[in-house]
Amino acid sequence: MNYPNNSVSLYHNAMELLVIEEIEQQLQNLPQHLTESINNNDAIAYALNRLPPLYATSLEGYFWQQKRARETFKDLISKAASWGIKAAQRKKEFRSYEDTTHLMKRYANTN
Repeated sequence: MNYPNNSVSLYHNAMELLVIEEIEQQLQNLPQHLTESINNNDAIAYALNRLPPLYATSLEGYFWQQKRARETFKDLISKAASWGIKAAQRKKEFRSYEDTTHLMKRYANTN
């Protein structure tokens, strides 16, 4: 299957914005020294991986999915955000997705 490199996605996971909002809200209740040590992207990805994806292909569908998520998954979103924040706190070393050179060298030496 071929996908154009510069194509705009015609589907969106309505859960993403809800998770981002929840993590931001929870981070406001933590001491600043903790929030500075947390990589928000790690927390968001961790939380999203523990929630059902709710994709939509239209704006109407997107808002419907968000409404559904707020009604059905509110508690689970809150828990997943908390788990994501805790997991990001435990992470000792930040490695961005783009910075893979050191990982490639490390795994190349294990064979």
